[in-house]
Amino acid sequence: MKVRIASHLLERYFAPGISDFTTADIPDMSDHDAQSLTWVANHFLNSILRAAYHLPMGAHVQHYLRRSEAAFAEHALAREATLSFLETGRQSPTSYSKALLHWEYFLGQSWHAHVLLRQVLRLLSGDPSLNVFERDNGSVEQRLNLLYNAMKHTESRVDAGQLPENATSPVWLSNRGLECTDGHMTFNETADILRFLGKWADVLVDAKEVANKVKELNEGSTSA
Repeated sequence: MKVRIASHLLERYFAPGISDFTTADIPDMSDHDAQSLTWVANHFLNSILRAAYHLPMGAHVQHYLRRSEAAFAEHALAREATLSFLETGRQSPTSYSKALLHWEYFLGQSWHAHVLLRQVLRLLSGDPSLNVFERDNGSVEQRLNLLYNAMKHTESRVDAGQLPENATSPVWLSNRGLECTDGHMTFNETADILRFLGKWADVLVDAKEVANKVKELNEGSTSA
């Protein structure tokens, strides 16, 4: 006979909202961009055979592509682990922890990619004040930073009592997406983050074409 763990015990000793977490409509981004597995390798070959960025631009671009590749990979693993937890009865703290860990990696890789892109765009535009987001503007980027920091600073949040009452985790999963005490991100927005990262990865992967691709992006945003 299979023993079921009471919902209030899972809530108290593992993750808030776990008893209400019953479904996850997470976009499958594995086929979104054919280069999402090879940006780093393609950039390496382009640098040798076509054109290379000067430093420090080259270093920022290389690490941006690496972080973007990792964000796509971790999103796929997080999706798989999350759906597996739901499909196997929502009773395994181990399965839930695995899913949350991959979401944590996704948030970290995505946020660091945004920071690297800021450096790249500052160099491209010549504007050293360009930023990823304005403080408290409610954008996806601002909430990405919020969730990333909630996971990064788990210890200080626990010590400061910045968790839901009788809870042990600063970030948890819900039917709408990723949650923390002061913000959330929907699963659709996690896919939007990848679309954004992929768009710029495709622009930056080839130094010889970057000027033309940036121009196309600017013209597209103007016409839109």
